Amino acid sequence: MNISAKIRFFFIIPLVCAVFSSCDPTEKFPREIFLEYVGCQHFGDETRTTELNLQVRFQKGDGNLGLEKKDTLPPYVGKYAHNLYVYAFDKDEDGTYKPIQIEIAGHPIDIVFPYQIPILTTNPKSSLKGILDIRVRGLSFDRMQAVSKQGVIRFEIYMYSRDVMPNGDDLEQSNIITTPDIRIK
Repeated sequence: MNISAKIRFFFIIPLVCAVFSSCDPTEKFPREIFLEYVGCQHFGDETRTTELNLQVRFQKGDGNLGLEKKDTLPPYVGKYAHNLYVYAFDKDEDGTYKPIQIEIAGHPIDIVFPYQIPILTTNPKSSLKGILDIRVRGLSFDRMQAVSKQGVIRFEIYMYSRDVMPNGDDLEQSNIITTPDIRIK
């Protein structure tokens, strides 16, 4: 997905992100962030899903992951003010996927869920691994259900580390993972 070519709008939604992580200086992973989809839990009643909990496994070899509240100066501005992004896609009748959009002031805007994962370790040389629980709910979730044509969606998820790339302008990005189809209606 070419993110720089998309119009991005960030909904302010409640974030419940429980991180179950472990630091083990003896366990070694590659320095880059690696994400892997684990599963999805539905919450609601028998008639309707009202929120989702996406579970994503992560690992990073140097422990340099997360943002602090005081991280408000470059490079932690703009798209780097958040370090976890969840993009929503709707499954069309022909089996293709398109970004889920809503209209705001007559303009189509992609539904994107930005999150800020806190600093996970004080030792940047420790390997990190764990499971992120990412809650998708609230007004944005309700709008997503309303505009979904078939009630089948999927998400693309990626994360940024604190590491600045050699060009000096960008932060290191993880792999992009895609969930399987998720029924929301």
